[in-house]
Amino acid sequence: MTKHGLVSTIDVRDANFRGAWEDLGVVLRYGYRDRGIRTEYTINRIFHTYLTFNLKGYISSRDILTYEDDPTQTSEHWDRLEQGKYRQTKSGAAMTFGSNFERLGDITAELRWENHKIDGLAGTGFTSEQYRYVGLKFQSNIDTEDKFPFPMRGCSFRWPTSRR
Repeated sequence: MTKHGLVSTIDVRDANFRGAWEDLGVVLRYGYRDRGIRTEYTINRIFHTYLTFNLKGYISSRDILTYEDDPTQTSEHWDRLEQGKYRQTKSGAAMTFGSNFERLGDITAELRWENHKIDGLAGTGFTSEQYRYVGLKFQSNIDTEDKFPFPMRGCSFRWPTSRR
């Protein structure tokens, strides 16, 4: 059985790009079965207002193994055999626009374009395909906690609660 092994990540970032409280960063990730690069540009306050903007582009690939039941298994012992291997590649861009409400939280809308591709590397257990994904996400985050990371008062609410 092949394992993921060590996955290394390098994050290079300028947290005060152009001296205007803007963020510019590049994240590189590499491992035996995982690879990726992401660039990101964030404007935390557009023209000294509470409006925010984020633009990111990325490409990543992951090698995924498929399995099948061992035909020689018994009721006391069962095993899985590697059946195939495929590469899932995802490339895309996302643009987020929103507004901060002083220290209370924020509301954002994100538009995301992605190309997904599955290529067979060996064996069976997958279908090669390619498709485009376009998504629109609205999110709200309210935070009235008095300090980080261990608040004494306040509440934190994120809607929707799931993360990508």
